[in-house]
Amino acid sequence: MIGEQPTSESTTTQGNTEDYLSYNIYEDHAEVAKCDSEAVGEIVIPEEIDGVPVTRIGEKAFEDCESLKSITIPNSVTSIGYDAFYKCRILKSVTIPDSVTSIGDAAFFECESLKLITIPDSVTDIGANVFLCCESLKSITIPDSVTTIEWYAFGRCTNLESITIPDSVTIIGIGAFSNCTSLESITIPDSVTDIGASAFRNCKSLESITILNPACGIYDVILDSSFAGTVYGYEGSTAQLYAGKYGYKFESLGEAPTSGTELEKGDANGDNSIDMSDVVIVMQACLNPKKYGVNGTSPDRITADGEKAGDVDGKAGLTANDALLIQKFALKLIDKL
Repeated sequence: MIGEQPTSESTTTQGNTEDYLSYNIYEDHAEVAKCDSEAVGEIVIPEEIDGVPVTRIGEKAFEDCESLKSITIPNSVTSIGYDAFYKCRILKSVTIPDSVTSIGDAAFFECESLKLITIPDSVTDIGANVFLCCESLKSITIPDSVTTIEWYAFGRCTNLESITIPDSVTIIGIGAFSNCTSLESITIPDSVTDIGASAFRNCKSLESITILNPACGIYDVILDSSFAGTVYGYEGSTAQLYAGKYGYKFESLGEAPTSGTELEKGDANGDNSIDMSDVVIVMQACLNPKKYGVNGTSPDRITADGEKAGDVDGKAGLTANDALLIQKFALKLIDKL
């Protein structure tokens, strides 16, 4: 914790796999503070030190340990700090237990020999630069727990050939897969609402990109101007608009499927809650239908299901009165819609 002061420090140099590790010891837990840069081979972090569990790998703890080949993290650890394994250049494998919920930014930055890593389904966010320049990483599966892939998370993973993005992910950050020069295809699930700029820049082997959310926000420029592959998406989707804007080949997947589930009355943006964001999207669709209507040009336009849910006054089409009624309901001025 920020500001928390250790009660003691401990160093083990007993000729076993704990060699070279030093710790910050607190009243009820400990963290790995530093690994001596002379450490070689394999490190197994103990679950307990001086009678308290080891729950954290501190910031820069293994920085520049260029002779380490593998690290085993115990089930007691819940978080890995930023730059934790920075420049562990011959590190080939890391075992991360299900207890870990947080992996800090740039945790494996420039681990250029890393070939095998499993992200447990306890992790919800892949931070910025986490695997930047992990040039030996060939494939990775992102668990269903992850909702965000941050800036340059897999940037310059030049041997990455395949990656599976689950439908739990909603945000793909700026440059997330830039310079992944061996990546041949990518499918972005319909859960993704935003793809950041340069997300797939300089992916020289990329032959296809499939974007399944017809209203996905696609920010300039996610691909190179030299991209010669195919963009796949639904008819009238932002993927089609994007491909047309930059002259990329586009293949239609047909009409976008409907959810098959009727939205709750008032839930115009389909996020399973009724609040002021629903008021905003209804007003936008009313005032600027060419941009925010069902057939509008904006990636933030209302969907057909959203239009139906937003029409709460029972009259044909969306009106300012619908927005007013939703606002009153959100503010608990009325009991039902």
